[in-house]
Amino acid sequence: MAQEKEGLKLDREVVGAGLRLYTDKSNRQAREIYEKLGMNKEHYHLYEWLK
Repeated sequence: MAQEKEGLKLDREVVGAGLRLYTDKSNRQAREIYEKLGMNKEHYHLYEWLK
């Protein structure tokens, strides 16, 4: 986990860009990992219309 966090830190410093990951609301394990990496879910709401 520390290696992944360092990779994200390095990417922010070098590129100056962010990273956006999507997961289903029911995927608790992924959400917990993203939050442990310091990511948050505060910026967007996603709306879909699937046929």
